[in-house]
Amino acid sequence: MMCIDQCESRIQLDNALLRIAELEQKIKEAETDTQLANARIRISELEQRVAEAEEMNFRKDIELNWLKEKERLSKQREFGHSKDSNPDQLALFHFNEAEQLAKPTAKEPELVPASHEPVKPTRKRKAPRERKHLWENLPVKRIVHSLPESECSCPECGTDRRKMSEEVSRRLGVIPAQFYVEETVREVYVCDGCQKSGEHSPITTAEAPKAAIEKSIASPSVLAYIAALKYCDGLPLYRIEQMLRRMDLGISRQNLANWMIQVSDLWLKLIYDELHEELLSRSVAHSDATELQVLREPGRAPQTKSCMWLYCSGKWDADRSVVLFEYQMTKEAKWPREFLRGYKGYLHVDGASTYEAAGLQEVTLVGCLSHARRMFVNALKAAPKGVSTWGTHAAKGLEFCDMLFDLEREYDEVRPKLTPEGKYAERQLYSRVVLDAFYEWMIKERSNVLPQSYTGKAIDYCLNQRSKLYNFLLDGRLEITNNRAERSIKSFAIGRKNFLFSNSQRGADASAVIYSIIETAKANNLKPFEYLRWLFEEMPNKRLTKENLRLMLPWSKSIPLECRLSLIET
Repeated sequence: MMCIDQCESRIQLDNALLRIAELEQKIKEAETDTQLANARIRISELEQRVAEAEEMNFRKDIELNWLKEKERLSKQREFGHSKDSNPDQLALFHFNEAEQLAKPTAKEPELVPASHEPVKPTRKRKAPRERKHLWENLPVKRIVHSLPESECSCPECGTDRRKMSEEVSRRLGVIPAQFYVEETVREVYVCDGCQKSGEHSPITTAEAPKAAIEKSIASPSVLAYIAALKYCDGLPLYRIEQMLRRMDLGISRQNLANWMIQVSDLWLKLIYDELHEELLSRSVAHSDATELQVLREPGRAPQTKSCMWLYCSGKWDADRSVVLFEYQMTKEAKWPREFLRGYKGYLHVDGASTYEAAGLQEVTLVGCLSHARRMFVNALKAAPKGVSTWGTHAAKGLEFCDMLFDLEREYDEVRPKLTPEGKYAERQLYSRVVLDAFYEWMIKERSNVLPQSYTGKAIDYCLNQRSKLYNFLLDGRLEITNNRAERSIKSFAIGRKNFLFSNSQRGADASAVIYSIIETAKANNLKPFEYLRWLFEEMPNKRLTKENLRLMLPWSKSIPLECRLSLIET
């Protein structure tokens, strides 16, 4: 009996041991599963961190490449040659201008008589045209050198020598600017007959023309001269002040500024308003804007940037060109909407969203392909040095742009007699095909270009501006670029580099008005100084009705010939 009990106990013990072993095995398996699960979680976390690190490295690489592109483009702009600009203009900005422009082998110009046949310019692209000789209209000052009396007798026979002929050589001379005092003398007349008869003696004084600025020492010629120096030649008032001081004239820059503001408010603003009305009557116009700093504006810090807007007429109105500047404190959309109120037609603009936000009614915005081309050029300039750019997306985009520009050049230069209707038809046949292919290529290749690269930005710009870049096809009078506005605003940009800022809002408004008159005069082949002087002489002494003001606009036939350029460069 006892043995049976021992056997049962033994069996129970063995079962218990087996159970314990099974439990231990299950515990070990459970621990293994937990470790495996934890390991898998750990691996997942590590994989996620690796993916995040790779994503961060990818973004860093993109940012690094963008910074490298930006650095290369910046160095190229500073030290390299700009392909899409005029090398002759670029050379003007070098400090060693004389060395840059000097050419020892260049032939010296000749002062030939006006009857000589002028040399025709040799150009590859444009057909050569005759131009008037450079010295045709200059006055001639004769300086005659004769033999002294002691040499007038022949040393061999003693007979007086007779003048046989002349040897003439010509050189250019110059008379520097000279100031003089104008004395306005009003003669007073009295009747001797009335005086002898004992009756009252009437006294009559001759009339004198009214001054442009009353009780001022500045004559119309001085006012025109100061305006031309500042707004045409880009000289700031402090340099003009120094120049006058070298001529023993102590006129402060405050006086000069006051004169410019007064002639703007009194006279030139009237011409400006007529030009504004004229521009609104056109059907094609251009617009652009640039920054300006004005120190004293109510409620604004001196460092705040203001805006100088520009509006000008189109190419087909070249014989009645209008160029207008307008100063405003901001670049908000309300300013072009207000300035162009009542305008109906086409407006060439850049890629700024301001014009679309302005909500211009009955105005069709036309984009600028020159901006798009410049972005592809910048992408090529930003490429690593020594790496071929042939076949790249930037090169392909630039190729499409150049094809469109070559077509425009052919319309304008090879067939310059094309009417707007003829140009419209040619564009439908050729330019539209190239533009369609350009956009098909960009849509197809957009996903293969990094968005933050210069090429990606160029493609995005073209895609975002698609409707505006297509609009030049709507009318043969339209241009493919907004370069006309950029050229017109350049005079202000050059002047801004010299005077840096305006002191007051009133001064900025006056600058906008005077710049407008001068640039419009230049666009209509007038001499700015002579035209301004004529205005300052005429306007104070005439009834300024609308009819008389129209006769003073830059294209009026009533403007004296002395105000017109007799020499127009080809």
